[in-house]
Amino acid sequence: MPFSLFKKRNQQPPEQPRELQLSAQLELAAGGKAGSDKPTFELVAYTGEPMQLAGFFDPVIIDLEGVEFDRESTPVIADHDTALRIGHTTKQEVNAQGVFATGVVSSSTGIAAGFVEDARSGFPFQVSVGAAMLESSFVEAGQTANVNGKEHAGPLIIARRSLVREFSVTVLGADSKTAATIAATRKNNNTNNPTTTNFPQGENIPSPTDLQAERSRIQAINSALTPPANGWGSVANDVEALRSQAIEGTVPISELPQRV
Repeated sequence: MPFSLFKKRNQQPPEQPRELQLSAQLELAAGGKAGSDKPTFELVAYTGEPMQLAGFFDPVIIDLEGVEFDRESTPVIADHDTALRIGHTTKQEVNAQGVFATGVVSSSTGIAAGFVEDARSGFPFQVSVGAAMLESSFVEAGQTANVNGKEHAGPLIIARRSLVREFSVTVLGADSKTAATIAATRKNNNTNNPTTTNFPQGENIPSPTDLQAERSRIQAINSALTPPANGWGSVANDVEALRSQAIEGTVPISELPQRV
């Protein structure tokens, strides 16, 4: 049996993380509505299947009946940094099939322009969905629960109520299975369960300590490259290239302040 924080029956489970970071599939089109040159996007945020998420020792499934958005239009930002604006959703929906949204790359910042340009050039961005888990329950090994119209076996954490707060374009998403792509026209997508992370038996899964260390490293990079009040302006693309080099490890974090 895989290691789990929840081992003994009738024992109160320890405190769980309350923030969910899951990967999503984002597709952008070349233009928006007639008369607009702003790229639009379609987002498949979640399809109702269990996921292996950072910080959780057992799979997590989000009950679609308990999903809400915390506002009518959800921001789309970069690297979970509210100062790095990309766009916003124009329509968002939760139904029996999953969580979906459409939106527009509405920001005039260099970050948004750089994202569109880099994505069109094939840079493999990923997309992370930030949500708060407001209420949860745990299914022990050997037991099952019906969630989203299917029976699921434990051990399993069920996010009974959750609140979607943001969509974030990242270099490293919640998992390595999904990517943000940009296309001239909308393409049919036949990927099943794009937000589900399936780890084959025997595959090395990063430990929570390793995942937290990597997230801390990315946060340190973002902090070192925090834009001034008026943004990066004409050097925005250079800063993003420097950010990518730091994430890849080719530029030390300590050198970032001197290079911008």
